[in-house]
Amino acid sequence: MRNRIGDRTCAAAMFVYLDDGLRDKAWRHVRRIEAKEGPICGERYRYKQEFLDALQDWNERSDPKNSYLCILAHAGEAGINSVSGQDATRIKWSELAKAIKRPVRYLWLVGCHTEECLKHWNSLSGPVGHLLIATTENAPPKLARFFAHEISTSSCTARYQNSCERRRRTWQESQSFSNGVKMGEGLLKPSDRLLQS
Repeated sequence: MRNRIGDRTCAAAMFVYLDDGLRDKAWRHVRRIEAKEGPICGERYRYKQEFLDALQDWNERSDPKNSYLCILAHAGEAGINSVSGQDATRIKWSELAKAIKRPVRYLWLVGCHTEECLKHWNSLSGPVGHLLIATTENAPPKLARFFAHEISTSSCTARYQNSCERRRRTWQESQSFSNGVKMGEGLLKPSDRLLQS
């Protein structure tokens, strides 16, 4: 099975850092999301330096205002790990933050006790630009399927359409205000205002 789908220029990325029985389960969820939602960067790793290098490369190519990252890994007080309890593969929270130099808009940390990152990251200078999703208990890889809603094309399209509709209404209101002043039931044009004064 391949360990990489999509490319690192995609706004949405899912990185799997597991080397046990959860590895293939997590990867199946990543592949399903990619098949359903369209192109995403999906990668899985067993080794610390490979994971950090790939994550940093994706982060350098991403736009902080439009970047969605989901990391699936074991986690705890010391950081994330591909295998629980192994020092050689442990990535400290500070190392993970260093690999994510440019804050990502949405960061999902799916694993056991990823909330521990909050004790190590400064909210103003950390790797999260807008929203962090962290887990307080042992989170199954299938939780990552909810990440699909964040990156859903239809959901992004709906948000874009709502935003466009709001902008259109605001523009229309500003146009009617600049072209005339509402008074009671009628609308006075600028030329009418000059005649009245």
